[in-house]
Amino acid sequence: MIFGYYYKIFFSTNKLAQILLCVCCIFLGTSHAQNESSNWYFGSNSGLTFNTSPPSALQDSQMSTGEGCASVSDFAGELLFYTDGRTIWNRNHSVMLNGTDLLADNSVSQATLIISKPNNLNVYYVFTMDKPVFLHNNLYYSEIDMTLDNGLGGVTEVKNVLIASDVTEMLTSHKSDSFEGHWVVAHEMSNNKYLTFRIDELGINTEPIISSSGSSAGGFGQLKISPQGNKIAATLYSVTDNINVSSFNANTGVISNSKTLDLGNRNSYGLEFSPNGSLLYVSSGFVATPYIAQFDLSAGTTNAIQDSKTVIHGNSPRATGSMQLGIDGKIYISAIQDSYLDVIDNPNALGIDCNYIESAINLGSNRGQYGLPQWVESIFSNEIITVETTCPETVVNFTLKHNNFDSVIWDFGDPSSGVNNVSSDFNPQHTYPSSGTYTASATMQANGGEFQYSKDIVVFTNPETTETVQLIQCDDNMDGYAAFNLTEANEIISEYNGSLIFTYYLNEEAAKYETFESQITEILNYTNNNPFNDIVYARIENTNGCYSIAEINLTLSSNQFPQANMLNYTTCDDDISDIDHTDGIATFDFSDATATIENLFLDQDVTVSYYTNELDASSENDNIYNINEHSNSLSPFIQNIWVRIDGTDNNNCIGYGHLITLTVIPSNIDETDILDEYVICYDTDENIINTDLTIHTEISADNYKFQWYNGSMDDVVNNSSSTILVGAENNYYTPMHHGFYTVQITDINTGCNFWDSTHVIASYPPENINIEQTSPFFSTKNSVIVNAIGSGNYLYKLDSGEWQSSNIFSNIPPGEHIISVKDVFGCDVIEKSFSLVGFPVFFTPNDDGINDFWMVNSSENLVIKKILIFNRYGKLITELKGTNSWDGTYNGNLLPTNDYWFSMTYFNTEDFIEKKFLGHFTLKR
Repeated sequence: MIFGYYYKIFFSTNKLAQILLCVCCIFLGTSHAQNESSNWYFGSNSGLTFNTSPPSALQDSQMSTGEGCASVSDFAGELLFYTDGRTIWNRNHSVMLNGTDLLADNSVSQATLIISKPNNLNVYYVFTMDKPVFLHNNLYYSEIDMTLDNGLGGVTEVKNVLIASDVTEMLTSHKSDSFEGHWVVAHEMSNNKYLTFRIDELGINTEPIISSSGSSAGGFGQLKISPQGNKIAATLYSVTDNINVSSFNANTGVISNSKTLDLGNRNSYGLEFSPNGSLLYVSSGFVATPYIAQFDLSAGTTNAIQDSKTVIHGNSPRATGSMQLGIDGKIYISAIQDSYLDVIDNPNALGIDCNYIESAINLGSNRGQYGLPQWVESIFSNEIITVETTCPETVVNFTLKHNNFDSVIWDFGDPSSGVNNVSSDFNPQHTYPSSGTYTASATMQANGGEFQYSKDIVVFTNPETTETVQLIQCDDNMDGYAAFNLTEANEIISEYNGSLIFTYYLNEEAAKYETFESQITEILNYTNNNPFNDIVYARIENTNGCYSIAEINLTLSSNQFPQANMLNYTTCDDDISDIDHTDGIATFDFSDATATIENLFLDQDVTVSYYTNELDASSENDNIYNINEHSNSLSPFIQNIWVRIDGTDNNNCIGYGHLITLTVIPSNIDETDILDEYVICYDTDENIINTDLTIHTEISADNYKFQWYNGSMDDVVNNSSSTILVGAENNYYTPMHHGFYTVQITDINTGCNFWDSTHVIASYPPENINIEQTSPFFSTKNSVIVNAIGSGNYLYKLDSGEWQSSNIFSNIPPGEHIISVKDVFGCDVIEKSFSLVGFPVFFTPNDDGINDFWMVNSSENLVIKKILIFNRYGKLITELKGTNSWDGTYNGNLLPTNDYWFSMTYFNTEDFIEKKFLGHFTLKR
């Protein structure tokens, strides 16, 4: 790689015509790269020069290498030296002084690159990469002084300096945006760490910036930074998701925000960015049927970029390797053991429109291999620094990224500006008079040579506007002042006003320079400064930031509004749509007022608009749009409506005033006693249990009428005739079914209605109860699940315990128990007894009626055949059949307090398998 001045040189009088011809043929309309990349040496003695159009083969190379290589030319495009990372050849194709035994490996994909020392035209650094252990590489650098050996150059004593160990074969570089110098980037082996080294006028900083981003890298692969310096891509040859695309910060050297892409069952090898940085090209490398794919990096998400993959070249027996952007804006591709290079002719174009040309460049008798020389990618970026878009009559500043030149002539691409179209200033300014695309160029002279950059500048259009408009406002008291709504001028100024930004100023100069002190902020209610006639200015901007200025003349006329014939509209406060029937708010329809008012101006074409206050009517701000369903929410009970009449020509004000009054009749009912919900209880046969259920309004029938409906409020509104309950006209109602019920209550004196609604919920007791023991037989801590059969939601209780929503009970002692179940609404309770298999751990046969007998509690599915009871010495005391009990005697004699053992033979009715159980208990006296 090479980095120096980013200039294209047209030098010396002998070569000037030839180079200018090259520019016209090759570089017109492309980013002008520097001539350091004019001569390529690579592969098996292959070479290519861009000093002809099209590029042509060179036959003088002394280098044969399988992969990584680099070469560099001077500003005039004349060769300086080239290398495979082991040997350096000078411009005479002889081995450079001390130019052997550099540490590199012939099979490293990016084995070497060349970087010029910032602010020193005679010193270069050659980075090399060897492979002491398979796939594990070391990175070195050596220094070249071009003043040695009579200008042919030589390697100094700074040679093979180790700066990184155990790195992959990937190596690239880019110009820094924060200092005069470059970044060199490598990648550690078997992890996701990038190493970024800083190179400035002091030399190489061997302490890298470490960035962890993306996937772990194997040994093979290549690394490239986009010409713009904002992206970096890596091919991770042996990894399944084998392409990482990350953000590169050219200010800090930090790499982040990786996206992982997949080439698709193929190992990735070579890669290159398009000149505009929006597309990425990747070659599949060492495979039998190779192909090259394009990814659209502007697609957005990782999935979208992956889905954009387009194979632009495939089905060829020729294996391809490295790809490299040339100074002509095309991408060149090496073909292994082939005497031709392929070309992507239009690499900024999507898909197959990029025009992949196979065998485009003939290398003569020499052959390509996997590698092509690589460069500092920033040399392919445009070096004119200025805006890319602007507006007419806006000052545009121009400068160059680097100032290492003697003089410059600028051509702004604007011949209509005459002598102002050119400038010899280093940092000139220019103003473009109208919209269009202009190609600005800078022609520089340095060291006897001449070279040029160019850049397209798009000048957008200013908004199309009417330069002078008029707003006429009514003067209600003839004092010469009124409130103007300046936004009323927008649609007069431009028919595209919805997509434009309007600001208003007291004078034209303030509108042009956006002077905040003179900006009008009260645009909806602006009072004129000068009586009867005044002028303000609107600045109109489009989405591109371009603007025009319009003059707004403010004129006052006398108010011709008719003050007689007040219109009154009255409605009740308890409309069905208003649940709060005592707030003084209702819905009005006063749309018929428009025809009434228009009839007062039969000799004029007028428009009528309505407002809730005088200020809005004066400034035409916030008018009432829906006069068919207007709510007086801003003024309960009574609201005054202001009417404005304008002429249809230019919105001239004829007059405005208070003409309509809206009145809401208040309700005498605060609320009813109707609950939000009631519960109707059914038995299992759908018979109502609580037949006394009644919905009471608790409102006297003396002053009100009642009508009940079967349905919710919405049901009644949508279809009152089908929901009406005929004959249900009392101030109460007894429902016979669950569902929604609505009542209309009518004030006999005012005729106003108000509504209330409730929901009657059905409650069903359980039809049956199933109790399932979930604990083993003979447990001292039993558990059961209660399954209530029915359609309700239920609560459960064990014995005399608390009600609970869970149907699971635990830690229950053996014996007889009762489960109670009821609906959550409490309509009915059913109970069921059950027995838990077990035995008492002690009993007290003292005739007190408590625990006088010992026995085993059985259940429905347990059959006890016999129980044998023994004393502690194993003597049989008694035998019980089934669920018989023992009274604590032996042959009629009372047995003493002691522990006794028993053996029980039983079976379960589910499987009828006979089983035995051994246990013990205590007899207490």
